[in-house]
Order: sequence, then C-alpha cells, then structure tokens
Amino acid sequence: MNADISKIRERLSDTFTDLVQINNSIIRCVKKKNEIPYAIYYFDCFGNLPETQDELNKYQDENIGKYYFKDTPLSLQWNNYLYFVVNQETVDLSLKQIIEQDQNYARKKIVLDKDLESILKPLLLSSLSADQKNNVLSIWAEKLEEVGIFDIIQDEKIH
Repeated sequence: MNADISKIRERLSDTFTDLVQINNSIIRCVKKKNEIPYAIYYFDCFGNLPETQDELNKYQDENIGKYYFKDTPLSLQWNNYLYFVVNQETVDLSLKQIIEQDQNYARKKIVLDKDLESILKPLLLSSLSADQKNNVLSIWAEKLEEVGIFDIIQDEKIH
C-alpha cells in the first residue's frame, strides 16, 4: 500500500527546506548547516520495494544515479540516504537484507510511515560527565567543537 506523498512531503518540510519531488513517488531532500549541504535524503513513498538485487540496482540507477553523478558534489556522495517508506508492518526479511545491506549510491533503510518522525528528529546530545569523557563519541565531539562544527552531529541521527 502506498503512502500519501503529499502528506509525507508536508512532514518532511518541517525538517528540510530544500526538497524536490523528483517523480510520482520519490522526494529528494538536502540537509544543510549554515547554507552548506552535508547530506542528501531520498524518500520513496510508493511502497513497492525492489525484490531482487538486479531490481534494486536498476531502481538506483534510474532514480538516484543522475543526481549522484551530476548534481552531488563529491564530498556528499558518501552522505546519501534512501528511505523506503512503507505502510505494511511486515517486510520479508531476505528482501530487507538485500536492500539495507546494499552500499551503492546511498545507505538504505525501510521505514514504516508511522515511524518516519523518528528518522527526522535530531539526536540531542547532553553534557558528558567526567567518567564519560574517554569514549570515542566524546573524543570526536571535542574535536568537532574545537573546529566549530560540533552542532552538525546534533542534526543527524546516529544509525
């Protein structure tokens, strides 16, 4: 069953200012910090998942490939995300594995329409206590803070 693309577009507009509907089922969004793009998201609202690796490859070539090579700076090619928004509660596990393990063009996730907001909510980081300061996240957070870009990791959900 298809998700309503106009309703999803409206929900996405709360998070993204730069969004374009690229066909009847896909919305492309660019996430920016200080007007500098740092991630590209594709949301497929049609609900029909590619069922084989060949179908997935063809889907990506047709829907992402033209943007990936033409309109995406090289620095962003590692920051592409593709979400298949579905309404059904159960997705064949082997199909889910084919889609989510594929590394071509974008990181992929199958998400229920009702759970879309959990993807869009920013991750909030709180202050670290003294005994938490020696983990990898705190070390990177400190390094990012030193160069003035710590707030970027607050806008992204860690997968």
